[in-house]
Amino acid sequence: VRPLRVMLFQVEDAPGIVQERLRMVLGSSPVPVGLFIFKRDEPMRFSGARGKPNAWALERLEATLRRHGPIDIVIFDPLVYLHEAEENSSSEMTRWLVPFREVCRRAGAAPLVIHHAGWVPDGEDARGRGSTAIRAWADLELALRTQTKNGQTFHRLNLVKTNFAPRWKQPLTLELDPDTLRFLAVDEIGTLCPPEALVAWLEED
Repeated sequence: VRPLRVMLFQVEDAPGIVQERLRMVLGSSPVPVGLFIFKRDEPMRFSGARGKPNAWALERLEATLRRHGPIDIVIFDPLVYLHEAEENSSSEMTRWLVPFREVCRRAGAAPLVIHHAGWVPDGEDARGRGSTAIRAWADLELALRTQTKNGQTFHRLNLVKTNFAPRWKQPLTLELDPDTLRFLAVDEIGTLCPPEALVAWLEED
């Protein structure tokens, strides 16, 4: 079985930040052969005003995917930098998102789009901002949120929607390693009160 080939379009962060984060994630490991990163050297817009598809940009995307193929997953970060449509308009977002998805599918790649969420109080779930057409377009939606408990920061990964896979009901609790930028699934109860600390408290009490 060959390793996955991933293409990442990092259209928000500056190249220096992308390099720094990649070094932290990889550590001493070499950059995977199957990883292709495109920096924000030029604007990337798959739609113009009112959601009109940018045929030239879509054709160029398909040609890029095929030239480096096979590409299994193509990641775009974030959605807001990919279009000039009104994010709250269902018709405008659908107008370009549908051909954008079809271009990726024709090239055999699954598109994964990072989308910013709206602001909510700490601990509450937030959905992706903008039109519900964005959520309807996606076959799978994951929500990542930060929550602070007793001075500790946790990240909750919740499966919001899935069309072709089983649902899990409870969110995963994750901790972010600041040195490697990698998430680790944790037992939140054990993290908030480690067994050793509980035993020590019982002995002292």
